[in-house]
Amino acid sequence: MQIFNVVHNDGAIQVRIEEDGFATLDVHNINDDEVVVRAINQAYRRGARRGTMFTRDVTDEQIGKMHMMRSVTGTTWLDGKVTYLGEGELGPLFRIDWDEFPAITEG
Repeated sequence: MQIFNVVHNDGAIQVRIEEDGFATLDVHNINDDEVVVRAINQAYRRGARRGTMFTRDVTDEQIGKMHMMRSVTGTTWLDGKVTYLGEGELGPLFRIDWDEFPAITEG
């Protein structure tokens, strides 16, 4: 198993990649899609081929609204299924599942 963190300001994304290529991303206090994409790119380069991301409390109102809309309509985010998990202390909680992990080109 590989574990690494992508740190940004007061937040971080912890990434765990199992031997079979399943990745789990735990997002804590990150409200910047570019940071999330950076973590996804690193995970893919390190062997992630499918996985799940937990957003924890989404404090950015616009991101929360977009993920809520995706969860209700079945629209994906980076080809991942978005599921609303309920309300946290600071905002909504979401889970995003990928059968095929996204390969995103940076730049």
